[in-house]
Amino acid sequence: MLYTADQLLPRLPIMPYVATVDAGNMFFNYIGLSFNALYQIEPDTLLNDAAFWQTHVHPEDWPGIEAALHHLQEQATQGASPSYKHSYRWQGADGVYHWILDTGRWVHDADTGA
Repeated sequence: MLYTADQLLPRLPIMPYVATVDAGNMFFNYIGLSFNALYQIEPDTLLNDAAFWQTHVHPEDWPGIEAALHHLQEQATQGASPSYKHSYRWQGADGVYHWILDTGRWVHDADTGA
């Protein structure tokens, strides 16, 4: 059976997202439907509450993430399209911390200049 992307993505143990990085934090613009399956939290919760993601990162992991985001933003403002790879613990609705390997690439938005 062949699947379309809309059928396949929710079945994979990945969480595609689009976010804006600013001042060492991430603000989500899109989050894949698999987010609910992985963490039992509705994607709209993350989209509508700018602090939600940060407050669910394990406190011991936050300083490293914050530094990585600052570095990513600094490289991007110098005209680069940097990539990143960072692992951290994130708390699901059940209170359990799950390890996440977060990878991505900064993509400049021609419409906004960001």
